[in-house]
Amino acid sequence: MTEQAGAHTPGPWIVQETEYGHEIRMGEAIKITNFHESHLVIEYNHMCELGDDSEENAQYYEAEANARLIASAPAMAEELALLREEVSHLGSSRALALDRQLELQAENNTLRAQKAQLVEALIDSKVAIESILEIPGLLASQYGKFRLVANTLHAVILAAEGK
Repeated sequence: MTEQAGAHTPGPWIVQETEYGHEIRMGEAIKITNFHESHLVIEYNHMCELGDDSEENAQYYEAEANARLIASAPAMAEELALLREEVSHLGSSRALALDRQLELQAENNTLRAQKAQLVEALIDSKVAIESILEIPGLLASQYGKFRLVANTLHAVILAAEGK
């Protein structure tokens, strides 16, 4: 795959919800919704919708977040260009320190996401443990019923034998 030189459509880009997903509109397509050049709209048809199921909702919100991330590309590119310019003016040790700080921030964000996943897993585990802890009570209840049936059968057998 060869890289072609060119510039992206300048921002801002916006996200609009559609029947099948989201559209990311750029340039003149922001102002003109009924006619636009095809390269000014990205259709992100993820076929997810909000519903009663939390998994469906999670897919919808993830798809929406993806569309918003794509739409933020021009602003991020601009910020990156400014950051690169600023870093180029700094001494090498300052640039390394800034790079390390950015790495640490990224690691921190990753750790926060992992912590959230662990908390969710712990909550799920707690629910499972609580369910397991109910088993002895259920077994004791069933044992009591079993003993009652066994005693009744024993009495019927004794009565049938004439004892």
